[in-house]
Amino acid sequence: MKRRCYFCGSTNLVRRIVNEPIFDGDELLGIVKVVAYVCLQCGESYLPHSSMKRAWKERERLKAAKAEMRGRVGEV
Repeated sequence: MKRRCYFCGSTNLVRRIVNEPIFDGDELLGIVKVVAYVCLQCGESYLPHSSMKRAWKERERLKAAKAEMRGRVGEV
């Protein structure tokens, strides 16, 4: 079964490495490179479960590092 773009209906999706922004609310924590399927018709990208899992782990790591930095600032 071919993948189909949810937005434009195209089946012209290609696997690419993309930069996925990592947010905590409105704050940008960082950017992680992940595999995604990108629609060549409209540009929409879809992350497979493995890429979502990697992005989520990176978000948790960045949040922990941010919290640790806040603690160190208070020690100075």
